[in-house]
Amino acid sequence: MNNPFDFFDAVFCITIDPESKRFQISTAQFKELGIKAEILRSKATNPSQEGCAWGHQECVRLAKERGCRNVFIFEDDVLFINYDAPTLSSAIQALPRDWELFFLGGTIRWPHNIKQIAPNLLNVRVVENHAYAVNSSAFDKILSWKIQPSSHVTAYHSKLCESFLVNPLMAVQLDPRKPRATSRSMLAFNKAKYISKKFT
Repeated sequence: MNNPFDFFDAVFCITIDPESKRFQISTAQFKELGIKAEILRSKATNPSQEGCAWGHQECVRLAKERGCRNVFIFEDDVLFINYDAPTLSSAIQALPRDWELFFLGGTIRWPHNIKQIAPNLLNVRVVENHAYAVNSSAFDKILSWKIQPSSHVTAYHSKLCESFLVNPLMAVQLDPRKPRATSRSMLAFNKAKYISKKFT
């Protein structure tokens, strides 16, 4: 496998604004890593969770409609860390045939059992859907979800499907408008690397 992302039949990046700085950062990273991501423009809703949930579900709907075996979904605030193609390939190859969700990063639900499947793959409940894949075995589960205004896609997915996580983590989620204290250095690094202008 030359590029680990060749394993996925479809790759989407969800964004509300393709002109945003955060989308510029994500697409610059995709180009650098050789990831060919199709843009899916999501709905701007109030509360925002509803539009977010719609975007994720729409990616799965399109993947099923196209006859895909799986789909990888990014949100436009993804930031890669520790990326290593051989490690990611190793994790993908260790996935069981009936895997449902596979994450590059996220928050582990605690307390929860963590089972090491392989050196680079964990079986654990994960939330934060900024970089993850859905196998066709979970398409219908996700598409059966009735989205409500307060729907939170991360909570729903983590309850509904079995999750696997690459080890070590390779992606974090960061909203440049509200940088988390632990991620400020990564924000500064990516601003300097991918765009010259300050965030507005």
